[in-house]
Amino acid sequence: MPVLITSLIATVAVEITTEQAMTIDATLTAIPEPVNQINDICTRIAAEEQTAVAEEVNSNIDQINSMTQETAAGAEDTATAVAELRQLVNQFKV
Repeated sequence: MPVLITSLIATVAVEITTEQAMTIDATLTAIPEPVNQINDICTRIAAEEQTAVAEEVNSNIDQINSMTQETAAGAEDTATAVAELRQLVNQFKV
């Protein structure tokens, strides 16, 4: 092969390799942005889920508080009824 053709082939091969390297570099440089976007989306989803769970926990605590108050009121009513029954029983003692 004449030297000119060999040189031309080598130049073309270098240009192709350089273009491929530039394409790879551009591709690798672009990867962090979508990865960061995915991370941001995951963080947002996790925060939303955590907020939903916290709201559910708060709701459950409110329900427990309400039930506790109802139970306490029922206990007071029971104590009052017991006291009234004792008075009635005492009336029947001989």
